Amino acid sequence: MKKSHSRLETFVKVSWGAAGILFVIVAAALIYQWMFTTPSAPEIISLPTEVPSPAFIATQPPTAELLVIDTPFLQPVATATSPAQLVETPSPVSEVIDPVSARLVKQTAQLGLGTINQVVYSPDGSQIAVASSTGAHFFDARTLQPLNYFPTEVWISSLAYSPDGKSVALWLPSGTISIRDAVTGQETGKLRVKTDFTIGFTTQGMHNVAYNADGSLIAGGVGDGMVHLFEAATGKLLRSIRGSETSLSGIAISPDGKLLATTAVFEGLVRIWETATGEPVSEVPMENSLQTSMNFSPDGSLLAVSGSVINSITTPPQAVVSLFDTTSWKKLRTLSDLDGIATQVTFSPDGKTLAFGAEKGSVILWNVASGKKILTIPGVNHIPRSVVFSPDGKTLISGAIDGYLRLWDAATGRELASANGFSEEITGVALSPDGSTLLTASENGNVILWDVATRQILRTLASLGDRANSAAYSPTGAQVAAGLDDNLIHLWDPASGEEIRALSGHDSDVETIAYSPDGSLLASGSDDETVKIWDTGTGRILHTLAGHEQDLVSVSFSPDGKQLLTSAYDGFLRLWDVASGIEIFTKDLTTYHVESAYSPDGQRLASSDFDNIRLWNPDGTQLAEWESGHLGPEALVFSPDGQVLASGGTDGSVKLWSINGRLLNTLKGHRSAITSMTFTPDGKNLVTSSSDGTVLFWKVTP
Repeated sequence: MKKSHSRLETFVKVSWGAAGILFVIVAAALIYQWMFTTPSAPEIISLPTEVPSPAFIATQPPTAELLVIDTPFLQPVATATSPAQLVETPSPVSEVIDPVSARLVKQTAQLGLGTINQVVYSPDGSQIAVASSTGAHFFDARTLQPLNYFPTEVWISSLAYSPDGKSVALWLPSGTISIRDAVTGQETGKLRVKTDFTIGFTTQGMHNVAYNADGSLIAGGVGDGMVHLFEAATGKLLRSIRGSETSLSGIAISPDGKLLATTAVFEGLVRIWETATGEPVSEVPMENSLQTSMNFSPDGSLLAVSGSVINSITTPPQAVVSLFDTTSWKKLRTLSDLDGIATQVTFSPDGKTLAFGAEKGSVILWNVASGKKILTIPGVNHIPRSVVFSPDGKTLISGAIDGYLRLWDAATGRELASANGFSEEITGVALSPDGSTLLTASENGNVILWDVATRQILRTLASLGDRANSAAYSPTGAQVAAGLDDNLIHLWDPASGEEIRALSGHDSDVETIAYSPDGSLLASGSDDETVKIWDTGTGRILHTLAGHEQDLVSVSFSPDGKQLLTSAYDGFLRLWDVASGIEIFTKDLTTYHVESAYSPDGQRLASSDFDNIRLWNPDGTQLAEWESGHLGPEALVFSPDGQVLASGGTDGSVKLWSINGRLLNTLKGHRSAITSMTFTPDGKNLVTSSSDGTVLFWKVTP
């Protein structure tokens, strides 16, 4: 599946890794303002007592919204006692997802814990909490054994413990702060100020909720640049401060509670405010830098700000951490000589050491007084998104883009424990012909084969490399493929896990791939604006199809393999003859970003754009058109019999449609954009993936 959701986000994310985290916030805050609903208090689900490998988690998800459709046909049946009396009994509901049974489709399983957005220690150091795209996860601080899970219906990018450890504040995308009992997860309060502008979409790295040291004050940032200060005991709004004209990317409160620091995207500065009056105190310049985080030292005398200096769009960013005196607000020193971006910066409890995540996944410790590097803890090629010291200063916990929590000895850098199960965006899913094996591709470069029955990893085909954008399983079962940001399509033998070959020919990222029905051909679409058809046996390019003028989004074969349907960000839908490479027809949908799919029965084609879903005959004549109701298209797939069309949007919802445009069901479970979907070959299950880092299974559940 192609990268979403803005071209700028795509470029920065691919080129510079974590620097893209902040670029996307502005666009997201303006475009996706109303994407998610305010959650109700969810059921608490305890996690297993063993450290999980990435696997399916049986859930009791929020019930999918069921939209009423025509009732099943009722058959009159004569009873033995009264032959003349007719009793209406419903016909059995099919297990296959069809226009009748679709109303009963519900979520049955979840793969993955979601993304790691922030990690924090409990005040007593006994637990570690993770703010995730799926809610708040809690682990034992010594062993990283999972302890508890507070699921939420929306993405959680930030959380904070109250100083007494009795409560946890969760920052919701709407700007609401949900206060939970730290043991039971029960919501004990909700802090919110009405506003016409909220962030309906959030991303990693936004740390927008904080307590002051004595727990009397809670601060929360909102998408309109406002920071609201609440009295923790009563929830009373004390005052509101305009921290920025754009979306805030971080806030911090000084230990004495007198100062508030705010930073926003693209502003190149940190603003300091008096919490008592809301009056500005100072502005700290960070020229040409994106701020990713900031923290006051334990004694309040210093403010550390981490970010990256961007000199030009063509050169990588330079990681930088600056220290400022909080009396004069003069810069004391800058820690640099690092590539990439410096992520969350944190002081040790004694204030003598500064730690932050940096390039190549390393955690770096600096002596605050001298500015000299003390220790570099080697990484695994993926930047730690969040790093924090334990209350006693003896250990560090990091949460990285590779989906791992890692516990480190702060003195030696030795790894003490780790836990996985988290993931970045799942970009593609594909099933084996018999439905027993699932192939997933993800943003962090993982390409993994899963046993669907046992819900365990069979093989990791690729790990922590270039972003994997799409996944495909050969209809013969003999090959699997993934399109990556290294401009290649990698082919593997799923039985052995050995790479068969890498197909080279594209000049840019490979966004979408599909096998022909007999598995002899593979089609690929790239950011180089071309589509290529490959011989999977030899790896030879048979055709290069030129015509699209933007990045490719979708490719799909007709069921007989004679035609190929393509669509792109240029708003065009094109159908090609596979044998000759000649274009059959072109449809200008006068839009941007078109998804497409070819029906398995060969009777129709489907396309979706920002507003509408259209059905077409293979000759190019339009059959039907209706409003999708999605806030932007992200995925489109037909059921195996061609009678149900599933559409996925940036709002995280999946909609099931009859081929006459009747809405059968709206499935809600993902917290962010749908990236890929596939039906099981028997049509009984729908598998969906999302940028929230999860894969969900759906089936008919009477």
